[in-house]
Amino acid sequence: MKIGSVATGLIVLALAAAPIVRHRLGWADAEAQTRPTHGIDPAIVPPTIVGMNLGLVAYYNSEDAFADPVKSHGAPFVNNVPLAELPKISRDDGGHPIDTPAGTTLLFKIHDGTTPFVRGTYRCTISPGWRVEGVLGSEVSQSGTKFTIVGHELDKQVLQVNLTAEKNGAALTNLACRYPDVAADAMFRSDYLADMRPFRVIRFMDWMRTNNQPHQTWAIRPTPQSLNQIDNGVALEHMVELANQLHSDPWFTLPWDADEEYYRNFATYVRDHLDPGLKAYVELSNEVWNDSFTQSKDATAKGEMLYPGVTDDKANDYYYADRVRALMMIWGDVYKGQEKRIVRVMASQLWAQRGDQRLGHKDSWKYVDALAIAPYWGDVPNDIPGTGKARIDATLAKAPSYIDKVLRDAHDNKVMAAKYGLPVIAYEGGPGFNAFDPAMTKDMTDLLHDPRLYDLYMSFLRRWQKEIGGTLVLYQGIGNGFWGHLDYTGQPLSDAPKMRAVVDFIHQLPGDQQPRAAAKPAP
Repeated sequence: MKIGSVATGLIVLALAAAPIVRHRLGWADAEAQTRPTHGIDPAIVPPTIVGMNLGLVAYYNSEDAFADPVKSHGAPFVNNVPLAELPKISRDDGGHPIDTPAGTTLLFKIHDGTTPFVRGTYRCTISPGWRVEGVLGSEVSQSGTKFTIVGHELDKQVLQVNLTAEKNGAALTNLACRYPDVAADAMFRSDYLADMRPFRVIRFMDWMRTNNQPHQTWAIRPTPQSLNQIDNGVALEHMVELANQLHSDPWFTLPWDADEEYYRNFATYVRDHLDPGLKAYVELSNEVWNDSFTQSKDATAKGEMLYPGVTDDKANDYYYADRVRALMMIWGDVYKGQEKRIVRVMASQLWAQRGDQRLGHKDSWKYVDALAIAPYWGDVPNDIPGTGKARIDATLAKAPSYIDKVLRDAHDNKVMAAKYGLPVIAYEGGPGFNAFDPAMTKDMTDLLHDPRLYDLYMSFLRRWQKEIGGTLVLYQGIGNGFWGHLDYTGQPLSDAPKMRAVVDFIHQLPGDQQPRAAAKPAP
């Protein structure tokens, strides 16, 4: 049962001696006693707090968070193959090429054409022993370990440079640039901060590259000194700093396969560096119920070993619940005496039975503070004939029925969770239209930019506020494709009906549900 030997031992401890550990922590039992034995009234609608999932940090994605484009777009290639896939070039734990043979050329994509081009002079630094040359019309001027890039706006708006090792054993331990329009001491772009300021909660699942992760240890985690923040996810230090700058509660999705040292050190860093006025949401992995992910397959397989004879869904739910209890005991230990600073999350499928199986298994509800679901409304319109405007019109006409259904499912979860004294919150949600062929992809992309989507989205948000309530973390802030509420950082709200609806909805919330920092006004 490979989870990492220390984590495995911790789970055995959780299963065998949970009452002893809870007594030692001195808070889980006391909190459980404050919850009514008959549950809570599901008719109560708590205040609505709106959050947002952040987009994937990748060289090809349109989320430009960092003031240094190398962090979010600086993916190195050799002959069009990502450096991370070339084992012949040695790299350290931070991803930096080391002991590089003379004459090796790395292509760095600083801007990949997914966002509007930022004109001006990019000022950069590099390790000694490397020659920098412009690609596709970019002009480079180098003096030792400093160089500048002046990019010319091309058809594809690409900014690339070649880095060539001038001697054997060259190490690229430093490569950093600054966008022309950012302050010298800025960590994040001002446009990005403005885009994210409306949200009281920010979920870092994609920033952490939570899905399908290999075994994680604290020693190999991404750090601010890593070559970029792409290959292995974004450093915890950067995530906490963003939460502090936005004054938004961070939501962390911890790796499925990590050891106790990782979980404990992560919790300790958050406790010691997150603004004490903020709460940290903590969740184990992402959608462990979803068998398209390796974490789900692993949970089901290990659950079948521990609980032979049960159905696949119960094996998955029971093992996930076991792991959640173990993780939350670590966070409870780290936060002993400061329990109000964390929100312990049990996530589940929108199908209420799955949440019931997870919460009820070995009293796992006593170890968490909320049940999280994903209220997406929409579908893949396979049953709608035609293409183009006809399909878009027919799909939008069905949208109210999608909203009706997802709110019924959310209410069912709310009733189920209430018997455990727990609220229901959303880890993801929003328009869920998708496609799997080119023609349908174009139609659904057009649909998600259709002005009529504004009113539909506003209807969903207002009904959530009236019928369900609580924390609603939407998916996702900025990204290419179906899911982004913005297509790129700094996009005008007038061109983004999804984000405009959400921001306008937030602005009409009561004052105590408004952003803690000034939100970007609608144009």
